[in-house]
Order: sequence, then C-alpha cells, then structure tokens
Amino acid sequence: MTLLIPILTAFVLGLLLLLKGNKLANKAVRFLGLYLLLWAFAILFFLLSTEKISWLSEQVSNIIMLLFFVFLLAIPPTFYLYSAFLIGIKKNKLLSHYYIVFLLLFINIFSLLYMDSNKNPFMRELSEKLVTYSNYLALLFVFPLLSIYYLFLSISVFRIYKRDKQMDATLPGIHPQKLLHFIFGYIIFMILLLISLTGIVPRFFKLSFELYSAIYFIYVGYISWKQDQLDFVAQQEQLEAKESEKYAPFFEGLEEKLIAIMNTEKPFLDAKLTLNQLAKKIGSNEKYLSLFLNSKYEMNFATYINSFRIEEAKQLLVQKETANFTIETIANMAGFHSKSSFNTAFKKATGKTPSEFKNN
Repeated sequence: MTLLIPILTAFVLGLLLLLKGNKLANKAVRFLGLYLLLWAFAILFFLLSTEKISWLSEQVSNIIMLLFFVFLLAIPPTFYLYSAFLIGIKKNKLLSHYYIVFLLLFINIFSLLYMDSNKNPFMRELSEKLVTYSNYLALLFVFPLLSIYYLFLSISVFRIYKRDKQMDATLPGIHPQKLLHFIFGYIIFMILLLISLTGIVPRFFKLSFELYSAIYFIYVGYISWKQDQLDFVAQQEQLEAKESEKYAPFFEGLEEKLIAIMNTEKPFLDAKLTLNQLAKKIGSNEKYLSLFLNSKYEMNFATYINSFRIEEAKQLLVQKETANFTIETIANMAGFHSKSSFNTAFKKATGKTPSEFKNN
C-alpha cells in the first residue's frame, strides 16, 4: 500500500496545478495538472484492480482495470503537449492526439454494455475476448509505441528550442536544462513502471519505484512553479520596456527639472505632497512622472520622495542647531507623517534607527 504516497502526491499536485492553470489561462500548467492526475488515477486503478479488496465486487474491479488502460494511453500525448506548451509552442487540434485513447474507451464501454445485455454465451465470450485483447494490446504494444513516438517528438522540439535559445537568450520559455530533466525523468519512470508491471521484481525494487514516483511528481510540480515565476518576471520586464520606449519622448528634460525642483524648493518637506502635485511643479503629469521614476530609478513615488527625506533627516540629526530636538520633531521637519514611519523608512535605508545614527 506504499503506492498511496505517489498517488496522493500526484493527485494533490495535479488538482492544484489544473485549477491554477484554468485560473491563469496557462495551457502548460493545465496539461501538467492533467498529466499528474492521469498518473494518479492510473496507479490508483491498477492498485485497486490487482489488490484483493473485499468491498469491491468483481464487476467493479473489472471496470476499474479497463479504466487503468485508458488513462495509461492518455499519458504519452499529455506529456508531449505539456512539453510543447512549456517552451511556448502553440498546438492546435489537441483532441487529435487522443484519438487512440477515445477508441479504446469506446471499445471498453461498448463491450461492457454488450456483455451485460446479451444472453448469448458465444457473443458474450466474443465480447470478453475483444475487450481483453484490446487492452492487453494497448498495454504491451500501443503504450510503449506511443511513449517512444511522443518522446521522440519532445526531444526534437527540445533540440530546436535549445538551438533557438542559444541564438536568442530573450526567447520566452523555461530553461532547456529543466525540460531535459523532465524528459529523462519520464524515461526513467517508464522503464521502472514497465519492470514493476511484470510482477517478478523484488520488494526492494518496488519500494524504490514508489519513492522515485513521488520525487518525480514533486519535481515536475516544481518546474511548473519555477516557470510561473520566470513568465511573470519576463512579462513584467517586457511591459516595462514597452512602456519606457513608448513614453521616452515625454521623458526628455524631465530629470533635470525634477532634480532642480527637489534641490531648490524641497517639496518633499511637505508631508502631504502627492504625485500629482510634484508632476505639476515640473510641467508634466502623474502618469509620465510615475513611469519615469520606475524606468530611471526603479522606484515608486513614495520610495523616491522618502530617499530625499532621509537625506534631509541625516543632516538634521547631526547638526548642532537641532541637537536637542526629539526624533519626532526631526521626522516632521524632514517631511514624514509620523515617528514610526520615519523609523521604518530610515532603518530600511541605512540599517540603523535614527537614534543609533545620531549617537554614532
């Protein structure tokens, strides 16, 4: 029953990724979730149909075994589609990859219904042979051939993508090495699975397969999580670059005006200063000023203004004229709303509290 560990791992990760992929409209995440769920159900149905479980009738056990073959055949095309979407390759006619799966499902459903409704012994026997030979043919020949075929497609796609990635480092998609790990992990998993299905391996080997299964499922889940982070960062960088390029003509002369205003009028001393007020002072608008601060200084308005306030506070803290002033008074003079916000911003910028800075 140690197979429950990889089953639960694959089921939980698969369900979470499938829901996440639907929410984000991310096909790669969706297919990874589907891939893990197919493994979870395939292993579970194999376990239920091979173990002697008292509360399962023979008919239910047979149905579960037939579903095992169907889910198993759906895994290779799902593996390939996930690999393709992972590196940004768009695929159309997705259902065409599952025609063989649908065919086996139709044969199994038709045979079961026909056996239940037909009282002719000869026809019943014929239906039983049809469904038996179809499923064992799927397991022994169709599944290995599908795995080899879709592995070949995945490796071909990987090689093309790796070549393009070397030529263009900005190409979207996951790092080629991680996709290669996923492909080789699948190969090892297939080999271990086929050996385990023979039923003639020692107990130690079965435990190794079950442990590897859980690790493999967790790793492919990690790949998806990492890819989301990469996609998010890449999209943010692309959007920022496009915004900066689009509004570059409006930024001309903005830096000189801004520095001049900040050094002469010191508007940051006003604790109620807003982005709109500062933009009007330099003859711009708040949208352009905000984009300029983000692209030029990688700061938002509040962080940019606080940097001037902290420099002002540093001077006030060491001047003889303000030596007897309280920290709260210094904070107000530098333009901060309160002593607590001043302490937080000051320590974040300098690594020291205002009192420590003053004493040193």
